[in-house]
Formats: sequence, structure tokens, C-alpha cells
Amino acid sequence: MRRHTADGQWFAEHSALDGLRVAANLDDGQVFAVVARTPAIYIATMKGFFPRERDSEWTWRWMGQDAAWTIVNTSAQPIVTTLGIELSAFHRARRLELLLDGRHVQTFVVEPPRRIYQVGPLTVIPGGHELAFHPAEGPTVAGDVINNGDRRPLSFALGTWHWTVRGEQPRRRGPLTGISGPGSASVFPTWLGPFRRAITRTTNDVCSPSTSPHSRA
Repeated sequence: MRRHTADGQWFAEHSALDGLRVAANLDDGQVFAVVARTPAIYIATMKGFFPRERDSEWTWRWMGQDAAWTIVNTSAQPIVTTLGIELSAFHRARRLELLLDGRHVQTFVVEPPRRIYQVGPLTVIPGGHELAFHPAEGPTVAGDVINNGDRRPLSFALGTWHWTVRGEQPRRRGPLTGISGPGSASVFPTWLGPFRRAITRTTNDVCSPSTSPHSRA
């Protein structure tokens, strides 16, 4: 992690996150070892989100019209899981629709104050899948409402998240979306996901908080 980047400065000012260990301190950066066990489910890629921003309280990425994650079930069986996701709507309350591999999962209203929203339970079969985020109403150009010159169309800010695996789902015929299941919960590290890409390569995609519309939304 290069020290001169915004992410590098953040890491330098905080303790190592759950699932990471400082392996080396260099003049121009830090090297982290990933020590977390392979989770049952994780986010492999993210698309449709603007670069990461932060202030003194939290870190987030804005989305516009549509965005998506590629999620991966690493096990050999379908798993039943819930998702806790930190969200904030831009400027006003907005409805957000979630789709798993094109199938409707859930629609809920997101308010401007950030908080954790619960999704699921979902049953996810082994392998990779697309979890899509679709605003029910179109995004709003930031500068049109807060007069800061930001021409990005914004809908939701995504903060952190965590998966809770409830158990394995016996194989069955038919759709595997939105099925609840028994079992004890297993929670995986919350903060490793947002910095997954930054840990493995240098990143310069963090916007200055002073230009962010979030605190003025």
C-alpha cells in the first residue's frame, strides 16, 4: 500500500483491519498479508461505482443508474446467507431494487441518513453470480441540488457490508433465490471487502472529501 495515496494514508493512521497483518513497513508504503480464512461467500468484482471517498466518520462509493457485484460461493453446496449493507440515499429517500442473476430479490426504501439495511435470506449456489443494484428512480446530478459543480448523477452511497452464512441448503430443483434455511450464523470480516482491490495494487481512485457531495446531501 503506497503511503502517498489516500488509502495508504488511511491505513497508516489505523490499526490493521481484521483479516490483515502488516508484513513489512517500507519507506514509501506498507505490505499486508491476508490472514483471514477463505470465506464461504465474498465479492470478487464491483462495477458501476464511482471511486472511493471518505471523511472522518466513514468511507463510501457512490453509484449512479446501475451497479453490480460479482459474488462467489466458494463452497461445494448452496448456502443460505443474509447481507447487511450500509447505504445512504442521495438528497432524498429512494427505492433500491436488488436482483440476483437477473431475478428480483428485494426492493426497499433507502433514506439519506446512512444505516445498515438487511437483505435476504438468499440461497446462493456454488460459483460466481451477479448481484445487481438498480435504483427504481433515476439518479440526480449532484451539482443541480448542492451547487458544487459536481456533474455526476448520484443515487446511493455504499459503505461497508457483511455476509452472515446461516447454513448449507440441501440441493433441490427450482429457483434458488430467497430461500431461508436453518443453522447457526457465521459472520465474516466487514472491513476487508472495501479495501480488497487496494491491498493488491496501488490505487489512486479516492476523491478528496472536500469535493464530495455526501456531507452536504
